[in-house]
Amino acid sequence: NQFKMLTNRKYTLLAVLLTFVTFLGTTAQDVGCGEPFFDSGGATGVYGNNELTTTTFCPDVVGEIVTLTFNYVDIEATLGLGIQQGCWDFIEIFDGPDTDSPSLGVFCGEESGDGGVPSNPDALLSIGDAFSATNADGCLTVVFESDGSVQETGWEALVSCGPPPDCTAPEFS
Repeated sequence: NQFKMLTNRKYTLLAVLLTFVTFLGTTAQDVGCGEPFFDSGGATGVYGNNELTTTTFCPDVVGEIVTLTFNYVDIEATLGLGIQQGCWDFIEIFDGPDTDSPSLGVFCGEESGDGGVPSNPDALLSIGDAFSATNADGCLTVVFESDGSVQETGWEALVSCGPPPDCTAPEFS
């Protein structure tokens, strides 16, 4: 009976640990090609305080690339220093399957909100901005971080997948 009780406790502990690890590993939405990618507030809410999420998008078809096109942008910016590049809350986009990949930049902006812009103009994320993977896997990774106050309405980006652009050398005559 003692062995059975210890075994049951061990399996219960294992189940709790696996649930915890699964929860920690689930950092954001499951979004595929052709679908919208929203902040945690979804299409109608605001994102939360102290968020830190990582979402990786990879194409289903080998040889294709992922492109994110922003259709709505309201991520807290400041004319001061902020946390990163004049942003209190920000998205960082990586050209690859993880955060060890090259960064395409840190971005925020409130074009869809009250029009606030970051103090660093290179960090301004605007409606229509698009980011395409250039790495062999075709993946993009997005990290979102928010501070402890002021939630905005976030973002919506379309995730699209397709062949990389055909770049042929120009002909001169």
